[in-house]
Amino acid sequence: MKLSEKTKRRFRYGTNSIVLTVVVIVVAVIVNVVLESLPLTIDLTEQKLYSLTKDSIRLLDNIEKEGKEVEITALYDRVRGEADSRQSVVIKMLDKYDRYSNITVKYVDTDKNPAYVVNTVGQERASEFSKGDYIVKSGDKIKRISSKDMFVTQMDLMSFSEVLVGYSIEKSITSAILYVTSEEIPKIYFSTGFGERNIAQYSELKKNIEFINFEVDTIDLSKDDIPEDATILMFLGPKQDLSLKAYENLSKWFDEGGHHAVFMMDYDISGTKFENFNKIFDMFNLRINNDVVFESPNYHLSNLPMRFDATTKTAAALSKVPETKIKVFETRTIEVLSRTNDYVKADAIVVSSPEAKAVPIVEGSNLDENKGIVGTHVLAASATYTRPTSSSKILLTGSSLNVRDDYVSVYSNTAGSVVLYTLQWMHSSLNEGDYIPVVSASSGSAISVTDKQKDMLGIFSIIAWPACILIVGGVVWFRRRHL
Repeated sequence: MKLSEKTKRRFRYGTNSIVLTVVVIVVAVIVNVVLESLPLTIDLTEQKLYSLTKDSIRLLDNIEKEGKEVEITALYDRVRGEADSRQSVVIKMLDKYDRYSNITVKYVDTDKNPAYVVNTVGQERASEFSKGDYIVKSGDKIKRISSKDMFVTQMDLMSFSEVLVGYSIEKSITSAILYVTSEEIPKIYFSTGFGERNIAQYSELKKNIEFINFEVDTIDLSKDDIPEDATILMFLGPKQDLSLKAYENLSKWFDEGGHHAVFMMDYDISGTKFENFNKIFDMFNLRINNDVVFESPNYHLSNLPMRFDATTKTAAALSKVPETKIKVFETRTIEVLSRTNDYVKADAIVVSSPEAKAVPIVEGSNLDENKGIVGTHVLAASATYTRPTSSSKILLTGSSLNVRDDYVSVYSNTAGSVVLYTLQWMHSSLNEGDYIPVVSASSGSAISVTDKQKDMLGIFSIIAWPACILIVGGVVWFRRRHL
């Protein structure tokens, strides 16, 4: 029987509709299977809150290649944690670490298993841990991460309560993993013998130094010799010059090689010249000047010409760090000496704008901006002093205010990261570029899909979406059935 043209069209449209529906269903099934196998998190945060940084990935890859096993235990129930908006963010980041073959993440409810902590860390250390904390363990080495260490909070002056302003999840976890897998932990001594500011004024810096796995202690070099276990010495805003004894000890210490120091030299309106300090800096082709920088209105903070934006340079201690803007406060300038030799290399790593003015400090006189020298001034420099066995390195800056708590709490993006990257550059075990992330906080919002939402998405893909296609196809067929 010969079919009419109208019947042929109906058959053709009907066949096309069936084929299209089948294709849509097949594609939906495939998409659902793929989605089921993926950890769906769409990271839209400015700081990549749900993503590991390249520094962490490089470090974790190296640890995996070395075959070092790491166990991370969260001391709470995972299901309950996922129900908490803040805790769920931590869990999603822990899942990133759990994908490494040598890293195991597990969750233990200490209410149901109260003996777990004692059995894992021992009776002596068990009292350090509380519910909600994290145990990071590799072999016999153990590191505690407090539940508070995952979050960044600040005091709300209106409600007098702490509010969440960001996260420090990656920094805490990666730091702990490096600690438990490292064969040695270097030690930093803060100098206290030359009028330096109290270390309590730099609590945020101290905390971040401990995060990147340095032990911290203090030493009075005006009375004591440099300890044998000292890897790095740090001078924060000294007001007095080095004593002859301290100068001789430091000079000998650097000559031995393998020893490093950070000098953050605040400006002094009284005109302290730091002659013995400069003898040390001279070994590294550097000199601290007796002046203070005034910036032009194009760069300084409102009505505060001695507080301004400076620029980091991708060189030496910051060779692996992109150039960026940081805020500096009441800073001296540094002279990078032009002497040429094969064993000393000095580089500027933070500079002012070309419009900045370095105003000399003359004892007994007021600052006279008219006598200032205009130009691009060095505000921080790093240098390497190469010895036959190993090299010594220093960081010299014209101010310590960039890392002091009262300034850090008010101003963002200060020089704290410069110090932390430099410390890692100094320590030889990190010279291959295994930097721990030094960003102290992440913030923002993210789109993430839970397992329940994933199931709903699967139902939509397999049932709801094909049903919509069938309904639309039916409507189209019904309206065109007479064509």
